[in-house]
Amino acid sequence: QAYPCRVPLPYGDVLSIGAGEQHSLAVMDNGTVVAWGSNAFGQLGVGSMQEKTVAIPMQVTLPSKAFGKPGAPDRPNEVVCGARHSGVVTLHGKVYMWGCGEDGQGAGA
Repeated sequence: QAYPCRVPLPYGDVLSIGAGEQHSLAVMDNGTVVAWGSNAFGQLGVGSMQEKTVAIPMQVTLPSKAFGKPGAPDRPNEVVCGARHSGVVTLHGKVYMWGCGEDGQGAGA
């Protein structure tokens, strides 16, 4: 893309945005996290490790225990992106990571 273009983000206004090597994430003002771009390493967090490119932002699948209901006591506040992994920081300072973890990027690595 040689010129800036508007990204059609669902769910309201953006609170935080992050960009990785080939993907992006955003926290929306309703607490939803959306992702788009390459999912080659599961970095979109959409419940699949399928190598595909997502052009339209999709909702990230966050743990239901932490974020199961609207108005839950904790919610996503900020997103971070590495080259092949992603994460979210909650209002209460909890960190959730997903995507490539071969070099220790996430708790499951």
